[in-house]
Amino acid sequence: MFVLIFLFGIVKEPHGVENTLKGGFRGTVVYIVPDEFAEAITRLKILRAIEGFNVETVRLSQIGSSSPESIKDYINNHIDDWDRPVFITLVGDIDYIPGKVWGGRHI
Repeated sequence: MFVLIFLFGIVKEPHGVENTLKGGFRGTVVYIVPDEFAEAITRLKILRAIEGFNVETVRLSQIGSSSPESIKDYINNHIDDWDRPVFITLVGDIDYIPGKVWGGRHI
């Protein structure tokens, strides 16, 4: 099950965190999502934009594969296209975005 919580109201800064960039810009948030979840994160994307982030959504169909290597290659090939700092979020669980197997367990 995919659960999304959206909070209305004023978003407060964590203690000790200051926005040092002018104009309220904080960087870029990139969501890498299975195609079927792309619409489900709309409110989350709006919240991040309100907080001052540039927001990018990358569907797995744009990457061409959900393998960890394909996702890593996509990020490495596009990291310079995004304004810094960049926060990358993978949306989905092991059935959608497989992890590495280490010691017989997914990590």
